[in-house]
Amino acid sequence: MKASVRKEIGRPALDLIEDAVHLLREAPLGVHLAYHVGTAPFLLALLWFWSDMTRGAFADQRCARSAFGLALLYLWMKAWQGVFAARLAEGIRLEPGVPWGFRRWWRILVTQAAIHPWGLLVFPASFLPLMLPMPWVFAILQGVTVGADAADGSAVACLRRAWRANVRWPGQNHALVGLLIVVAFGVVLNVGISLACLPFLARTLFGLENAFTLSFESLLNSTFLLGVLALSHLVLDPLAKAIYVLRTFESESLHNGDDLRARLKRQRALGAAMASVVLLLALPASVPPARAGDVPAPTAPLAVKAPELDRALRSVLDGPDYTWRAPREQSPEEPERPGQNRFLAWLQRRAKAIGDFLDANAGRVFGGIGRLFGKLFGPRPMPTLPTGNDQVDWVGGLRPVLMVLIAAGVGWIAWMLFGIWKKRRPTPAADAPAMRTAPDLTQENVSADQLPEDGWLGLARDLAARGELRLAVRAIYLASLAHLARREWVRLAPFKTNREYRRELARRSRGMPSVAADFDATAAAFDRVWYGNHPASGELLAEAELRLDSIRRTAP
Repeated sequence: MKASVRKEIGRPALDLIEDAVHLLREAPLGVHLAYHVGTAPFLLALLWFWSDMTRGAFADQRCARSAFGLALLYLWMKAWQGVFAARLAEGIRLEPGVPWGFRRWWRILVTQAAIHPWGLLVFPASFLPLMLPMPWVFAILQGVTVGADAADGSAVACLRRAWRANVRWPGQNHALVGLLIVVAFGVVLNVGISLACLPFLARTLFGLENAFTLSFESLLNSTFLLGVLALSHLVLDPLAKAIYVLRTFESESLHNGDDLRARLKRQRALGAAMASVVLLLALPASVPPARAGDVPAPTAPLAVKAPELDRALRSVLDGPDYTWRAPREQSPEEPERPGQNRFLAWLQRRAKAIGDFLDANAGRVFGGIGRLFGKLFGPRPMPTLPTGNDQVDWVGGLRPVLMVLIAAGVGWIAWMLFGIWKKRRPTPAADAPAMRTAPDLTQENVSADQLPEDGWLGLARDLAARGELRLAVRAIYLASLAHLARREWVRLAPFKTNREYRRELARRSRGMPSVAADFDATAAAFDRVWYGNHPASGELLAEAELRLDSIRRTAP
């Protein structure tokens, strides 16, 4: 790309992403630790906060102090991300910069704390008008992180610098944001699939059963989704920071010439290295020669032919260590136009190649299929008496066999579809709960999903009429569980205890505390009657039935 075109539209987005990856690979371990020391605690606290607020029974009591701690960790994360961006910028400029200390870190924290909390409101709002302002807002917020160190604690100067550096080259910025969105979608998908496979891999390799292997639906919750997004953020956000560090550096270099200074420093370092190599090679020449009597006669030097040396050099230079940065060869009929996006040009070439392949081979493939079906199912010639020289008509002999196999396959598919439809079709027994056989309440393996709530209530009244009050109390308790399971406030399982049902109901019915209180009283009465020595009475049964009616009225 010419220098004038590059100054007008900026470098291609793919080149900038490639240089950002190279910058992250060359960064020392301390730079990456600076990022993760700030980001990992915030993401872990965010996961704990979300899980506690959505499932904790005492979340309302911890909400204020937990939110305050999460806000402090957010500022901690932004401050260390500013340190990470500043260290990357120092690596580009080849300058050590000011020694790091608490005062320098505090100035970054003050700048980030003054601007980034507003980004939590502005960035989501930028999606509303058809996502048009989103790339601009994203670039400004990234520029604030990049320029926080150079702002010297001034939020206004930091914001002004981020605006000047990132308002240039809007086409490049939009291409970067679009590519990051595509990469983010792939990263989220891969991380989600990997995390979902881990429990099943642990069961396969080590025989460890857990809630996820017992029920795959346990993965379908907001905490799992947030964990996937958090891990994806740890993968992608350093790349985004490195991209906008490079973009800010190149934008500001148009005015201050920092790119030329950095290039000169690299040339000086390269010259010093070459001088050291020449000095090392010249050392043997400075050693005084030995006397003839002290050493044996020198042997003839090994002669290296010029063609062999050229061949060895060419084989080394053609290796992957040197050719990975070489530009791709352009076809003579489609030269690359100045300013053309390399990714879009690559997509166009691949689409044209696929179209040419289909155009050249589709007719041949479909023609062959048509000729095969014509031989199998087309009109047959009149048979002739076979002679010794005639060949056997294998296609004509296979025709009835193929027709029978196709008919059998169609029949099998129809039978399978009919079986699936029959299983999904509601049976009369499901539509008429009264026709179900009443379970034996004296058995311990009775579960609440064997009858609907009305069926349990009717069974309780029948048992009460026969004087079996103890079984009637158990039927009322199972009716309560059946109603709560229908409302999806509890999930029935044979291994759960009443205490687990109470805790689950308390989490999911926060807006209706009377429901949890009524079920607690019914479960406590059932425990005393069924497992204890408390006698069942008509008054206790009537109270349990009133509590069931209260639950059904409050949560119909």
